[in-house]
Amino acid sequence: MRIPKCLKKGSATGTLIFNLLLFGYVATVGILCFANLNSLPDIERFIFGIPTDKIVHFCMFFPFPILAFFAYDKQTDTILRAVGAAIVIWATGGIFAGLTETIQGLLPYRSEDMTDFMADLIAITLSSIIVLTVDILQIIRKK
Repeated sequence: MRIPKCLKKGSATGTLIFNLLLFGYVATVGILCFANLNSLPDIERFIFGIPTDKIVHFCMFFPFPILAFFAYDKQTDTILRAVGAAIVIWATGGIFAGLTETIQGLLPYRSEDMTDFMADLIAITLSSIIVLTVDILQIIRKK
């Protein structure tokens, strides 16, 4: 399957689209993290032995490195630059996740939970590794 030219890495249209997607993603995560969700119906507490809340956190933060990479990575033409971009994106995602948990701790209807933060970091780390691997494979193929 071919990627449309407008969505290829470094294209102006693709960058704009992914910037908008990243902005919408951050806004959505913010709403989900800071909203008062006490009126929602109870859901299954565990899925395959994993707390549902941790799965939700994982799913919320997994897209961050993918969207950030396409939104802000113009040219990773070397493996070193690809690794640098992945580290910056991973760190930014970690800060974002940490801030959401810290702010939740300040809200009277939410609570700060380090295991939620760990689920966020696991998702960001796994997604960053996938993005970095794909980028390095593309760099190697171009050579």
